[in-house]
Amino acid sequence: MRASLFRVLLAALLLEGVGFLGAAQAPAGPAFSLVCRPGSRVGRDKQQFCEVRDLTMPAPVGQSLLIDGANGGTTVHGWAGSEVRIKVLVQSGGRTAEQAQARVQDVVITAAGNVLRATLPRDAVAAFECLVRYEVFVPRQTALVVTSANGNIRLENMQARIEFRGGSGNATLSNLGGQVTGSITSGNLYINLSGSQWEGEGLDVRTTNGNVRWQVPASYSAQVRLGTTSGSIASSVPTTPTGEDKEVAATLGQGGALLKATTVSGSVELKQEGKTLLTRGASDRQSTEIDRLKKVLPHAQPDALDSVLAQARRANYLPVQIVVLSRQAAAQLPTQRAAAVARLQEATQLASHLRDVADAGWTLGQVSRVQGDLVRQAPGLASQEEFAPLLQALGDAMNTSAAFKGAASKDVEDNFLGAGERRRVRSLAAAFGTAPTLPAVPGVPLGRLVLPRFSGSDKWLDTLLAGRHSSPQVVRQLAARRQLRDKSQALSTAFAKEGDYAKAYQYFLQYTAYKDSLTAEATTRRLAALEYRQNLLKKETQIQRLNKERLLRAQAARGQEQFMVALCVCAGLLALLAIILSWNNRAKRRANVQLEEQKDALQVALADLKTAQSQLIQSEKMASLGELTAGIAHEIQNPLNFVNNFSEVSTELLDELLAHRRQPAPDPVLEDELLADVHQNLLRINQHGHRASTIVKGMLEHARTSTGQKVPTDLNALIEEYGKLAYHSARAKDKAFEARLTLHLDPHLGLVPAVPQDLSRVLLNVFTNAFYAVQQKARSTNSDYHPEVQVHTQHEAGQVKIRIRDNGTGIPEAIRQKVLQPFFTTKPTGEGTGLGLSLSYDIITKGHGGTFALASEEGEFTELTLTLPV
Repeated sequence: MRASLFRVLLAALLLEGVGFLGAAQAPAGPAFSLVCRPGSRVGRDKQQFCEVRDLTMPAPVGQSLLIDGANGGTTVHGWAGSEVRIKVLVQSGGRTAEQAQARVQDVVITAAGNVLRATLPRDAVAAFECLVRYEVFVPRQTALVVTSANGNIRLENMQARIEFRGGSGNATLSNLGGQVTGSITSGNLYINLSGSQWEGEGLDVRTTNGNVRWQVPASYSAQVRLGTTSGSIASSVPTTPTGEDKEVAATLGQGGALLKATTVSGSVELKQEGKTLLTRGASDRQSTEIDRLKKVLPHAQPDALDSVLAQARRANYLPVQIVVLSRQAAAQLPTQRAAAVARLQEATQLASHLRDVADAGWTLGQVSRVQGDLVRQAPGLASQEEFAPLLQALGDAMNTSAAFKGAASKDVEDNFLGAGERRRVRSLAAAFGTAPTLPAVPGVPLGRLVLPRFSGSDKWLDTLLAGRHSSPQVVRQLAARRQLRDKSQALSTAFAKEGDYAKAYQYFLQYTAYKDSLTAEATTRRLAALEYRQNLLKKETQIQRLNKERLLRAQAARGQEQFMVALCVCAGLLALLAIILSWNNRAKRRANVQLEEQKDALQVALADLKTAQSQLIQSEKMASLGELTAGIAHEIQNPLNFVNNFSEVSTELLDELLAHRRQPAPDPVLEDELLADVHQNLLRINQHGHRASTIVKGMLEHARTSTGQKVPTDLNALIEEYGKLAYHSARAKDKAFEARLTLHLDPHLGLVPAVPQDLSRVLLNVFTNAFYAVQQKARSTNSDYHPEVQVHTQHEAGQVKIRIRDNGTGIPEAIRQKVLQPFFTTKPTGEGTGLGLSLSYDIITKGHGGTFALASEEGEFTELTLTLPV
């Protein structure tokens, strides 16, 4: 039955563990509290802009996460997630809302690697007007380095190696563990501890100009150090000076890790839950009250014990409370056993909280005296069973407090607990009725407890007693005191075994007095030996100093000789340097003359190059003008032919009309027909005349100097016009040339911002090259080849794309990278200057901010893709 029940419980625990692991694998999202608050201001400007940015980065592995705070605060929460979640509040002010928003947008947040940093604007005023505040959720075991120039720092729910540095602002540490160090310049330190003890190496924090405030649970265990240079210290637990200036120490609970917080200019408060906060002055008054209670207690009557107990509780002094409770229990034990046992249990509970060996020893002696008086007054009463737990608790308290007192002492050498020290602690514990075992202290390994070296004074005494230079009288006195000390220790142990704790405590005090006397005597002898050695070292130091002075004088003489030699060498070097500089100056003059001659030659060459370049550009202009003229001539020839033909027909019709009217009986119907034909011809003549005028106007626009001003342009019409001009120009040079111009123009293209004069030059150059390529291929291939030039326009992704493709000779790959270079051409001499595509590339890319892409395959095609931003 029990085995079945155990298996059921085990299965339930496993299921609960699996559920817990599932929950741990999927932690809830972090609860951020960082928001932009209406009405908040940064700087003196009224116009404000605020935004909150969300960032995520992986937790750094093997290195610390650096959070570099700027002008704002930093809050770090530990959470169960595996990544770093960040919210950044950026706020700035400005003279206008647009300026404030621009300043916020200039702030760059970097969250990469192991760094979280804000880059403020370079403008000093804008940087001062910017506020950057972090709220970060990181895995609890992530090492941190947090800095803040101006703002609060808050760290909570973390257990890792943490370092923080702050300028102006407070620092709040809540529910932390691990190794935490840090400092702030101007601000308060708030430390809120939770749990039962500090998990990790410890805490060491300080502030330069601010207060320190601690909040500690009632059952917390730790070693605490508090310090201030110019301020007060208030604590709700007893403190002892450490020897440093205005620094005190306190032991909380069972002790543990060392937690230290200090300030230079400010006060320090250590508040433990359920206890009254006392300043150091109040602690002195408390000591006076304790001394008074100890004097009053032996003479207090039974009816006055309640008043003494109340006073002891107000003074928060446990030994007097324990003794009063034991006296009340002894009075009630014969008649009210239950009430007496309750008081003894309360006293036992208070005894477990004693942490001072002197208080525990005094309480043990007083309680033993109360029990002895009760045994003599009521021999048949079994009082030992009721008082045994209280005496056991007091013995444990003495043992534990002695161990921790040794562990916290700064004057004790840092040695581990050896076998001899273990035996001495066991004998000390046995002398006060405890089991011969060392206490198990939570959070403090047994091997790390540091006790005073009891054997150190014995070894020194043995040296004094066995030394040949020791006085016989001194040896006899030391030996007698040593025997008295050992006998007092043996008597204390014997009375403790018999149950007479009062006499055991009395002989223990006697043993302590002899031991301290021997230690003082040994220390005095040792100090005398040290003083002798110190005087000897002073004499040796004086001798060494004289020898050094003699050596220094000799070195000074050698230094003067070396200085004279060095001075002569320097004079020689200066003369040599003057010669070298003179020679170098003459060489530079000759070089300057050569450079002047080379400069003149280069200027002449540059002038010649500019002249040649101007001639080539003029030649390109003339070639472009020739092509344009040929196109214009062919294009205008058609409307002129129509004008001539219709004018001749109209002349013949008028002659026929005049001849008809001379007849005796003219026919009116025929006259009307002739007049209608003449009118129709005149309309066609007018139409073709307008067409010629339009062509001339367009050519004038092309020839006009460009202003560089972009205007809305009908790109489709411009492509159609200059494609036909280029084609007619090619036909004007070769009447047998035939090619097809295929236009795929986007009807929804709309007006495009462009410089029409510049763009027309580009289109004319590109179309001329395309028709030239297909013309050359038509001359070198059979009749199955059909020359064709295709044009596509389309609007996509905020830009206009123009693709001009021909099926001509193509461009060889060897020269494909050179076709856009100025003065490079594949045409025969006199037919091209090599500037057409170069100028077109500059017009598209530099003048219009577009792109100019070339794709070709030798013998197959050439395609140019032009893009213009809309």
